[in-house]
Amino acid sequence: PLIYGGFHNRDLRTAAVILLIGVALSTPLNVSIALVSARGRSYLAALGIVLGSLATLALVATVTSLRLGLAAVSAAYVANVAIGFVVVASLHGELSVPRFRIGAWKALLVQSLPVGMVNAVNLLYVKADIVLLSLLSTSVAVGTYGVAYKLVDALIVLPSLFMLGVQPEIVRSSENLDRMRQTIQSAFAVSYLAALPVVGFFIVFRDDVAALLGGRAFLGAGTVIGILVVGVALSYPSGVLGATLVAVGRQRLLLVSSSVAAVFN
Repeated sequence: PLIYGGFHNRDLRTAAVILLIGVALSTPLNVSIALVSARGRSYLAALGIVLGSLATLALVATVTSLRLGLAAVSAAYVANVAIGFVVVASLHGELSVPRFRIGAWKALLVQSLPVGMVNAVNLLYVKADIVLLSLLSTSVAVGTYGVAYKLVDALIVLPSLFMLGVQPEIVRSSENLDRMRQTIQSAFAVSYLAALPVVGFFIVFRDDVAALLGGRAFLGAGTVIGILVVGVALSYPSGVLGATLVAVGRQRLLLVSSSVAAVFN
């Protein structure tokens, strides 16, 4: 009620509640993804994420075409989490059941808290540009930038998906520094090689991508896409570095670097 007050925002409040259910359901999904990745079967995690996303796309298209409303669209996004968990758990053949072990929970909380704070900091400064733009510019400019940022949201997660499979290998090779160094160097090389075609493709076809994402009315987003994809490409090695720091237990250093970057950005 404080954010979406009034009767006319009732649908927004309902949608927000539904999406919060998705946040709660994401916990078992993330645990399952971490479990299969640690056991060297990260392809199951990737498959669950992809199938969940495809199912969500089909559900969103269906409820949108039937004009079932904002609540139905929100439920379709929540289904993404549920489907992903079912796929990963089914293919892995093991269901993660919560166990009440306070000591283990405390240790995990201490280790994971810096990573959670990093994600919060990243979310704040990633979304701050849209907030500032809405205050300093017109709604048309905000809409144009928002269309371009749809692409950023999709591309920026690729290093994380890649590192799902690399992190367990880094952990396993922690006692062999030469092997760990080679693994990390290979991960950086892949990130650089992946960044080049991303930049090239989306700069060349920026206007076509803008029309695909937002329609012909948002062709102006093409210029913004051309600029933003350069930043996305530069973030790929940073994503590898962040995942490496977590793998070797240096997540507090990651929190410091992310906070400094947020301040300067």
